[in-house]
Amino acid sequence: MRGILILLLFAMVTAYVGGATAIYLWLDRRPPNYVTYTDVLLLPVRRDEVRAKRGQAYLDAGIEAMKQQRWREGEMQLRLGLSRYPQSLPARLALAEFYFLIQQNDRALTVLAEGMEAVPGYPGRRYLTNYFTIAGQGQNTGAIIDAYVRLDIVEVALPREGAKEQPVVRHFANVPLFPKDFRPGC
Repeated sequence: MRGILILLLFAMVTAYVGGATAIYLWLDRRPPNYVTYTDVLLLPVRRDEVRAKRGQAYLDAGIEAMKQQRWREGEMQLRLGLSRYPQSLPARLALAEFYFLIQQNDRALTVLAEGMEAVPGYPGRRYLTNYFTIAGQGQNTGAIIDAYVRLDIVEVALPREGAKEQPVVRHFANVPLFPKDFRPGC
């Protein structure tokens, strides 16, 4: 009986390692691949890390496809990558610029707004410049006020429900345009 249990345990470990090897080889067939064999072996405990690495691989492939003017492939890979790794602001910026160039401003603004939700804090001057430019061209003042509120630049006091008065926007006088650790050229 003991020999059968040891044989069964050995067979289970061999099957697990064989399955992990098959998954790794399947993932490694298309570069770039940032998932290591150890990540695949420990997949039950590293699921989120593997998902993020797969997302980064899709994002890098998408940006490379955009550089080579393979637009459809680049857009698809950027969207897949952002679904797995939503905090990548450079990839969001690339996808939003693509949408802006094909005159889909609402999609571009949505991509940038989701990026500000995914990454707390200051997203960078170029990111905000693109966000405000796209929102301004679409005359989307709600998106602009939302970004100001999210970045703690203004405070919006909404009227009571049913009141006919307009929302009040209060600007903070001592809020700098850039954070204290901002350096030009970053």
